[in-house]
Amino acid sequence: MVVYAGLALHTISFDQLFPLLCSTKVEDGGLGMTPGQIGAALSVAGVMAMVLQITVFPWGHNRWGGLRCLRVVLGMYAALYFVCLLPSVLANSVCALLGENTQI
Repeated sequence: MVVYAGLALHTISFDQLFPLLCSTKVEDGGLGMTPGQIGAALSVAGVMAMVLQITVFPWGHNRWGGLRCLRVVLGMYAALYFVCLLPSVLANSVCALLGENTQI
């Protein structure tokens, strides 16, 4: 039960923080996306999650077992937090190079 709570915490945290990162201005460390772009990004993420759960998860579970799959997924969440910050860092770098009023 504790493991499930930890996995749920990661999932809910990412689901709540990703739209905030997307909607925050580039100058403030976000991505500066419009609501339509955020919706499209969340839709693509949802479709990708469904495809992975239908195709990759059963294969991985049959090959490695549930515990190893859980460990891999928890490691992926840790990496995902850092990967999602890379576009923000790149956007801030581009704005710094091109000038403050540059729209990306």
